[in-house]
Amino acid sequence: MRSAPLALVGRVAAPTDRMGDFLAFGGYSVTTAQTYAAQLDRMARWMGTDDPSAFEPIRVARYLDGLRAPASQRLALAAARAYLRYAKVVGEQVPDLASLRRRGGPARLARWLDEDSQRQLLVAARSEADPFLAARDEALVWLLLFGLRLAEVLDLAADDIRLQDGVPTLTVKRGKASPPCGQ
Repeated sequence: MRSAPLALVGRVAAPTDRMGDFLAFGGYSVTTAQTYAAQLDRMARWMGTDDPSAFEPIRVARYLDGLRAPASQRLALAAARAYLRYAKVVGEQVPDLASLRRRGGPARLARWLDEDSQRQLLVAARSEADPFLAARDEALVWLLLFGLRLAEVLDLAADDIRLQDGVPTLTVKRGKASPPCGQ
């Protein structure tokens, strides 16, 4: 039995629906399944095939080498592995990508600002001529220095800040694992 061609992944087709069900059963979200489908389409076009047996480790490694960002490499590799797990379940003979890892150098570690750089950033924020803008800029810098991500800061509203016993409390409603805005 032949599984759905990669070019059909993400479009309406019964075998693809089964792959979506397979991913959903495995705990993947609809968004992840759609993202994987787009990755598989790109990889299949690059390889010039829709045959899952063409996902040999060497060809996948060459594809990954062409992707610059480590996150893009991890995503493409995860999508290929998910598709091959599905293809194996439906009876395809597929290669094993277990030994394949992301190529390139080590992932960059986050760099932290030293204390002097933090002070300089706060001084720069306070230097705004308009007192309202200076207070706003300083508050934004403090939120970022306390560890909030930029998306979390941008998603804040006035009612997210409360005073409890004279201590300000901030409630972050949308974090890294939350769905994108508008969902």
